[in-house]
Amino acid sequence: MVKVLPDGKRTLLTTQTLKAGDELQAEFLGPQNRVRCCMALKIKGSLPAPDNVTDQLEGKPVLAYELPPLDRSKGMPFLGAAWVGPGDRPPRERMPVVCTSREGAHLLLLDRGRPAAHLYMNFGYAVLPSCDHRLLARFD
Repeated sequence: MVKVLPDGKRTLLTTQTLKAGDELQAEFLGPQNRVRCCMALKIKGSLPAPDNVTDQLEGKPVLAYELPPLDRSKGMPFLGAAWVGPGDRPPRERMPVVCTSREGAHLLLLDRGRPAAHLYMNFGYAVLPSCDHRLLARFD
């Protein structure tokens, strides 16, 4: 999951152990604030582990990594999906879905129809749900 703050700071949240220089493909906001795929980014370094993000599928620790920031004038709060690896293969079919439930965001990934990843970020306040209930039910 890629988190972008209003000041342009970007963070990758994942259960994978990565190092500086590792490449990923990340969704981003394009014209009219539409989600686009994909922007190649490289890990700059590790950050403290988040306390509001959990691995709902396997209970693994969630790690945080610093990504290159956006230009401050282009900073817009955003949560998007990411795929770790080079951009030489189209990641769209392997790209997780990011959606919201009543108080947080879910990153959901199916592999051959089976749950492969489920990260949950608790916002601590109510938001408008956007998750497909049938998809979310597959991860229960």
